[in-house]
Amino acid sequence: MKKVLIIGLSLPLLAGILFFVNRYQNNRATVIPYPFIFPPSQEKIELEAPILIIGDRMAARLDTFKDQLAKKISNNISGQIKIQTLAGEGQNIHRSLKKLKSLERLPLVIIFLSNTDENYESLFAPRNYQQIVNNLDLYQDINLQSLLMLFPWLSKLVYSPVNYKELGPTIKPRQTAVPERLVYKHNEILFRLYEASFGEILQYAKKSTSYVIPVTTPINLSIPPKSACYGSIDRSYFEEFKEAKALFSKSDFKGAFNITKELALLNPYSAEILYLHSRILYKLNEFSKAHDYGELAVSYDCGRTGANPILNEIMKKTAQKYNFPTFDYHTYLADESTRNSVFIDDIYPQDYYLGKLTDILALKIQKLLKLE
Repeated sequence: MKKVLIIGLSLPLLAGILFFVNRYQNNRATVIPYPFIFPPSQEKIELEAPILIIGDRMAARLDTFKDQLAKKISNNISGQIKIQTLAGEGQNIHRSLKKLKSLERLPLVIIFLSNTDENYESLFAPRNYQQIVNNLDLYQDINLQSLLMLFPWLSKLVYSPVNYKELGPTIKPRQTAVPERLVYKHNEILFRLYEASFGEILQYAKKSTSYVIPVTTPINLSIPPKSACYGSIDRSYFEEFKEAKALFSKSDFKGAFNITKELALLNPYSAEILYLHSRILYKLNEFSKAHDYGELAVSYDCGRTGANPILNEIMKKTAQKYNFPTFDYHTYLADESTRNSVFIDDIYPQDYYLGKLTDILALKIQKLLKLE
């Protein structure tokens, strides 16, 4: 009887030990539970310039204006200040963080743009969605963060194991689209990982007495949604939606508005309805509301892989937390779009407006470096 009792008591203990041994063996020691890894590398990146542009394809586009920016910054000094760039298509925020950590030293000023390519490559496996969310929930605990900073090995016991994606030196574009039914969950994880990496960038910069200028990514709100999310529109409203579209095409904007104002309230997650309502408001000169609904339409576009207004908001909120003022380039161009044609295609602003961005950045950097 005693043996049976001992065995009965030992089994749960043994199961618990095996559970934590399995976690310890299959997990990485880390404070932030990223579901991807970079291969080990001792490579160090040399930096000669006091100013660095870093980020995705939008940062790479700004790089083509760096000589213009350098001249504007240097107009009160002899010689011309140097600017270097670490940016390119597909370079998400996590790759930018990796590059910053590979620098022998950080520059005085970092110009940071990253939003367009966050969905360019696959960062995590769909089968691990729930484990990743659970791990990120645990990471939100400030006390746990403090403990893991002191004892990183504890994370191997705390976090659930996942199938880590290895992000090699070659950026491989995503081969398959995220299934519509999983887009919301996928984006939730994407946004939370972005916030974690951006916070890490700002902390790292502060420790190195480097100043970050975050720049939001402009989004062309006139582009129709690529795909409505599954179940985002009640089928009973299809006829009203078709009627509103017909009125809009006939330039009866007030008539169309009377329909879409109700549809937008009753179908708040329908990218197609929100987009149409935004376009109608724009025609009625209700520009502020038009921008708001346009951003909502982009946010709920389940076929979209480019820049997202939610990431712009995360950038602003996180930068404010670390006392780095953000230049809201998106809002600036949204305001300009009420009077002028701003974009040359779905992604990039016209050169004139990139020139305007260099004007604003030059003034900010002159003040920071006391070159006025």
